[in-house]
Amino acid sequence: MPEAIVDLSHPDAFKNGPPHAGFDRDRKENPVRWIDATPRRGMRAGDGFWSITKYKTMREVASNPNLFSSYEGGIRMETYGQEYLEAERETMLLMDPPNHTLMRRTVSKRFIPRIIQKLEAKVEAIARDSIKSAIEKTTFDFVEEIAAPVPLIVIAELLGVELEDRNQFRKWSDTIVHASDPSLNVTSQDYKVAYDSLRDYGRHLYELKLKNPNDDLISAIAHSEIDGTQMTPDQVVGFWLLLLIAGNETSRNALCGSLLAFDDHKDQQALLTSDNRLLPSAVEETLRYVSPVMHLRRTATKDTVLAGAKIAKGDKVVFWLPSANRDPEVFENPHSFDISRDPNEHMAFGFGTHFCLGAHLARLEIAKVLSECFKLMPNYEIIGPVERVDGNFIQGFRKLPVSVGNQIAK
Repeated sequence: MPEAIVDLSHPDAFKNGPPHAGFDRDRKENPVRWIDATPRRGMRAGDGFWSITKYKTMREVASNPNLFSSYEGGIRMETYGQEYLEAERETMLLMDPPNHTLMRRTVSKRFIPRIIQKLEAKVEAIARDSIKSAIEKTTFDFVEEIAAPVPLIVIAELLGVELEDRNQFRKWSDTIVHASDPSLNVTSQDYKVAYDSLRDYGRHLYELKLKNPNDDLISAIAHSEIDGTQMTPDQVVGFWLLLLIAGNETSRNALCGSLLAFDDHKDQQALLTSDNRLLPSAVEETLRYVSPVMHLRRTATKDTVLAGAKIAKGDKVVFWLPSANRDPEVFENPHSFDISRDPNEHMAFGFGTHFCLGAHLARLEIAKVLSECFKLMPNYEIIGPVERVDGNFIQGFRKLPVSVGNQIAK
């Protein structure tokens, strides 16, 4: 009996992670497939989309923002109200050129490898301290003790967020990113409160740093110019929102997925432990293998043809990054976890105009956490069921129970 076609519109298909068997089938049989979405929050009856599963076709979509817009309908498959859309358009994620180009040119110099590398000692210390604190308990939740706090502390320090506000920031971020998770029961009012709270805090911080700048990132951005004109409060706050949400969520879930991948492939952990020169390629392989961002959406700005499919103006086009990252036309033995893989041109950070601005920072965080984990808790075991966030946007983790036995931090 043939395997049922996976309903990629519904979070149930992602309960145990990306449905790779379904992606394999679609790439072979129907790589640009129309899906009539199952009605749920944000998805009405008849509110379908084109599902893209091949690497090559995704790069074509991501490389043509004038034809496939982020601004028109946002970057998630759900259709939310105009109020939500307008709010999220404050961030670069929903900008198209030329606005996106001008904004990115202004802020990207803050994220070049040379600048991020200056954070190496700080990130390493944050990772080491978090891990040492966790393993004193011998049994702990990796999400709560390591994967969530490390990127949150890093990005909060970069942005000048006060220590006592950081847990509240995480709650607001989770509400916004995982709004479609039915188990969270996020109402439209919850979403609005979370978004407005983050925005208001960002505006307050902007005004503070404008008058009294110091060496944090928001101070630098607040005094930056776009095409000779100082950035407006809305532009600075939009950038703040992007960094706080994306910088927190993506790295957190990439770290959880990385630990799971190495737990399933102890030979690769042993290989990395024996040769630390493999750390950079190990980071790239975990990003490819895990793919923490699962889908991105664009909206067609005019009638077009994509890989033989007739796309109408206004149609949603949704591409699946976990599928691209296991496309056998690009990656040999794509379902194998191989930390020495080379080349490894994965799309975990997207491609083209919207390639992740914080990619270098995320790589540094993953490298330092993995390195310190394997030094301080080399014999860790995942001891309980992994709890995932229900959803098909971010591959989120609620709980990842870990035991380190009698290991003691030194």
